[in-house]
Amino acid sequence: MSKDIYSMTGYGFAEGKLGGAILRVDVSSVNHRYIEVDVSLPSHLVPLKPYIKSEVEKNVGRGKVSLSLKVIGDIEAPIIELDTSLALKYVELMKRLQGAMKGGEDLLRFFTPLNLGEFVKLRADLDCFKYLENVKRVVVLAISKMNKMRLKEGSYIKRDHTKRIKHITSLLKEIERRIHRLEDKKKNRIEKMLEGLSSNPFVSQSKKEAVVAAAIEKGDITEEIVRISSHIEQYKDALVNGGMVGKKLDFLIQEMNRETTTLLSKAWDPRIANLAVNIKVELERLKEQAQNIE
Repeated sequence: MSKDIYSMTGYGFAEGKLGGAILRVDVSSVNHRYIEVDVSLPSHLVPLKPYIKSEVEKNVGRGKVSLSLKVIGDIEAPIIELDTSLALKYVELMKRLQGAMKGGEDLLRFFTPLNLGEFVKLRADLDCFKYLENVKRVVVLAISKMNKMRLKEGSYIKRDHTKRIKHITSLLKEIERRIHRLEDKKKNRIEKMLEGLSSNPFVSQSKKEAVVAAAIEKGDITEEIVRISSHIEQYKDALVNGGMVGKKLDFLIQEMNRETTTLLSKAWDPRIANLAVNIKVELERLKEQAQNIE
């Protein structure tokens, strides 16, 4: 059964309730050789980082993933603490100052909630693990949205690669047909070369044999065609089977490129050389996209 192919590029976000606050998760991914996860959290949720990272690694096979988690509002109402001792000392000083002023203005009227900041502290005793499952639920939802985008792009890449591999196959078959049509021409070329060498008394027999053997080998690209054909079949199988095939496709492209380069160096016919160049052009286009496949 055919499996899906995922691009390594994607983005998703999700929101959910977290106590009395709103939790927003943004996650994005780009291509990378391995899986690398960067998680950004508010300070009071930092202990949850390993668990969030684990959820990403469960759902993403390869790529550089950046996840940002933001909390809008208070998860729990903060605890208000009053430093009573400090406040009473402040009141006592104000009374003493007022007494020294001998019935002057009532200074305590300035002691209002607006200037209580020195005596009041907000403390949040948040047990973040109590909210772990809620956080994970929103994180997984954001990742699933990102993966939908990665799947959509992966499907496009798969269709494009299938089309390009089909074109490469047709170019290779045209090279094979060209070789068969030029077989007699190749024989005549070697025979003329052999006649020229035979008429030269200064060329030894071993040298003649070496030159002819080199000419035959230079024009023989059968081995390269067989290897490229094999790589094409493996490539098509990888596209059909799907999964994490990015590295395999990248390797097969490199091998096809290498064999095509050898074929090009051996090609003595301009038409065959042109067809080989066209194959290399298609391989380069495949390479650009394969590097973004998971």
